[in-house]
Amino acid sequence: MPVGLIEITMRLFGVKSLKEKRSLVRPILAKLRHDFNCAVIESDAQDSHDVFVLSAVTINTSSIEMGITLDNIFKTVEHESSLPCDVTRREIFS
Repeated sequence: MPVGLIEITMRLFGVKSLKEKRSLVRPILAKLRHDFNCAVIESDAQDSHDVFVLSAVTINTSSIEMGITLDNIFKTVEHESSLPCDVTRREIFS
């Protein structure tokens, strides 16, 4: 069974506190957990107000399906956040 990993970096504009950042991030994490049944965390830049790094890991039955799932995770983050997003890491382990 392949395991997929995606790391997405987002720039947050106008966020003045970590509490405000958390209020923007929590709904995105919850949606990914619910929609894709994946493990998702804020993996880096936790003390930064203007950067958010999300890492998601999931398993699937085939590498092709895994690629589609990782693409859909990125599209969901882009749609939900309405912020500039970049994939900084994307791997499929077979």
